[in-house]
Amino acid sequence: MSGAALAILLPLAFFVAFPLFWMVVIGLIGKTGWRPLAEAYPAERWPARGYKVSWQSGRVGAVNYSNALNAVATPEGLFLRPSFLFRVGHPPVCIPWAAFVDTAPAMIFGTRFILETGPSLVLYGKLARAVTAALEARDRASGEYDAALEHESGGLPWEAAAETREPGRSRRGDRRRA
Repeated sequence: MSGAALAILLPLAFFVAFPLFWMVVIGLIGKTGWRPLAEAYPAERWPARGYKVSWQSGRVGAVNYSNALNAVATPEGLFLRPSFLFRVGHPPVCIPWAAFVDTAPAMIFGTRFILETGPSLVLYGKLARAVTAALEARDRASGEYDAALEHESGGLPWEAAAETREPGRSRRGDRRRA
């Protein structure tokens, strides 16, 4: 084989082999924690409306998804799916609010959410605060999410608590100018 042909075939082989290798690895990772979660709580669709957060971190079972989760909180439940590069073998999930049984602090930061079935879920940052706020609203309203609750609070129950910050501070933490 000539040097010119080899110079063309090697990059071509890389651009074919690496994506296939990536898909196999991500698919295998998905089988450990995500697949049981998706089987327990399959999502029929991805919601168009709700409280959306992207590029969040969490852990499903033993697999850590650092800055790779997209979530939408709706009255129906919490929809989760990995970002585009990690979707192979990771179908979207919809965990109904009633499936959240208990919460506990995670080992290092974050909140562990114990579910009725499937692996536990550890969430961090804005996503953890949003889910905690939704569960607190569920507990206050005896699990009923309806238009009256939304109207009463001036928005969906998790929206206010998800954006909690110290009074007088902007979202970046700087003091607001008077």
